[in-house]
Amino acid sequence: VLVVEHDEEVIRAADHLIELGPGAGQRGGQIVAQGPTAEALSSEHSITGKYLRGVYDIEIPAERRQPRRLNFVEVRGARQNNLAGIDVKFPVGVFCCVTGVSGSGKSTLVSQILLRALRRRLRRAHAGGTDGRSDSLEAPGLHDRLVGAHRIDRVVTPVFSSTPPWKSESLATSRTISPTSF
Repeated sequence: VLVVEHDEEVIRAADHLIELGPGAGQRGGQIVAQGPTAEALSSEHSITGKYLRGVYDIEIPAERRQPRRLNFVEVRGARQNNLAGIDVKFPVGVFCCVTGVSGSGKSTLVSQILLRALRRRLRRAHAGGTDGRSDSLEAPGLHDRLVGAHRIDRVVTPVFSSTPPWKSESLATSRTISPTSF
């Protein structure tokens, strides 16, 4: 089994660890540590190991951003794959995490329904209505309605970043949906 993971429990449970780095983007792409997990994490070059040993830490903000009362994008009646006709509100301008056990519908909800519906709506809005190109987008998964999509002015293709969204200064005013892996 091969896993790309950031969760501490999963990392510690691994039999073998391969850490890439030392940074992100052009500063990455090298093997920083590799081997049995305990050995790899104890390496002086392992940034992951430094976090797990407590040498580095991630500061948790004392105060969390609160979504503004009416600043949401809502998917109503999501029923693709195993989603059971759920209504979900996604706050705009805050770091929002969709979580759940494997197979619970996270990717279906975010990637197949929300993102595809937003992309289709934005393509049509920028074209001044429907155009031949909007039909070339993948159809969103089954849902009844997307509400509040006018609050989003762009959707960014998933990227890897060295700046997590919760540390972004512009997050509170952002009108961008950016599904990102860290």
